[in-house]
Amino acid sequence: NKKTFSDLQSAVCEKYKDLISLVKSGDLPGVTNVFNSALPLFSEFYGGDLPCIKNILFELLVNARIAAHEADNSFAAPGAFPSTFSAISEIKSLEMLRPYILSCLAGCVQVFLNNQHFVYSPQIEKIRAYINEHLAENISLEDAAEIVKMHPVYVSKLFKTETGENFTDFVTGL
Repeated sequence: NKKTFSDLQSAVCEKYKDLISLVKSGDLPGVTNVFNSALPLFSEFYGGDLPCIKNILFELLVNARIAAHEADNSFAAPGAFPSTFSAISEIKSLEMLRPYILSCLAGCVQVFLNNQHFVYSPQIEKIRAYINEHLAENISLEDAAEIVKMHPVYVSKLFKTETGENFTDFVTGL
């Protein structure tokens, strides 16, 4: 049951996107689990070529650090990238690369955890903007759900998860 190049490429892209998304959500256990399952996949995709694997992992770190820098501009100034590249270049095996990359990703995750109250999904951002623009009106959960084309029950749960308060309390508290 050999994977085709296209299947591997799709799986690599999906893992990469999942890792960035998990970093942004502040989910360190998720990052660790996905990274541990992604590393063998990256190795398979690049035929075990360590320099190629290092390149994709460096790119992953750059994107994670850029996202963390956008969340907190005191983190990961662009000057940090050459030292990261240098450190990755010195590592001689995949197994030695694993803890280094995970520790760098953990640093990015921590930025998002520290700034979690500023990081919302695009849907919640859109709902919050709508609420602020329509404060004088009666705003319902159904209205908010319609704005983002999602089910009201899901919007309610997502809103509570991301903001820490339920939708109605948020609206009435403004």
